[in-house]
Amino acid sequence: MKKYLLLLLFSFQFAFSINVDSVFVSANNFYEKTDFRNAISDYKKIIDSEISNSILYYNIGNSYFKLNELGYARLYYEKAKLLTPNDVDLIYNLEILENRLIDDIPKLSSFFLIDFFKKISQTLTSSTWSLLTLIFTYLSVVLICVIMLHKSKKYRTLALNLFLLSFPVLIISIVFLLSNIINTKEHGILITTNSYIKTAPSSNSENAFIINEGAKFELIDNVDKWSRIQLEDGNNGWIQNDKFLKVQNK
Repeated sequence: MKKYLLLLLFSFQFAFSINVDSVFVSANNFYEKTDFRNAISDYKKIIDSEISNSILYYNIGNSYFKLNELGYARLYYEKAKLLTPNDVDLIYNLEILENRLIDDIPKLSSFFLIDFFKKISQTLTSSTWSLLTLIFTYLSVVLICVIMLHKSKKYRTLALNLFLLSFPVLIISIVFLLSNIINTKEHGILITTNSYIKTAPSSNSENAFIINEGAKFELIDNVDKWSRIQLEDGNNGWIQNDKFLKVQNK
């Protein structure tokens, strides 16, 4: 399922910009005609104009999925997920894609309360938790001022009651924000058909294991043209940088 977006943007941005609205319409038309290559090209033109939007990434992911290029499809789905982690259509499409991948990499088990806490904190992006923290910090400060300075006992009591409600929300927002920041890790997606993972950052080193197109992994180190990666099952090794692309949006 492709998504449409009313881009509330300027049609023209300075001398070297593109007409965003017309390019977006063109991309959608190409998609409807199953011309997915040109659809991808137009969607990327919008992204190259420094416009980052989850629906653009989602549509690019759908286009690559239609072309059966599962590595690129997952890459752009994961990029979209960074911006809208609770999007139902996105989650559904990711599940379908993962079922078509060759690799079925199990996650390391951890204490269920830790998993539950991470899941709750990741229901919103770090930007959203930051906004909530800012709002409730401001509200708490205002309420404290009312409690300390207002002459009316009625308003002081009301402010106190509101503070007792808002302050726990502020603490929760801060905790989940810090959790998201701490657990934010850089990931990559394999875009080649497959790749041997090496025991050292050298083509002459031994093969540790092999991963296939669309595999997702954490990036934990970098040496020259090599990156050390770790899969969700804990296996780790070295891969050449030209075999994958980073998930993190620019």
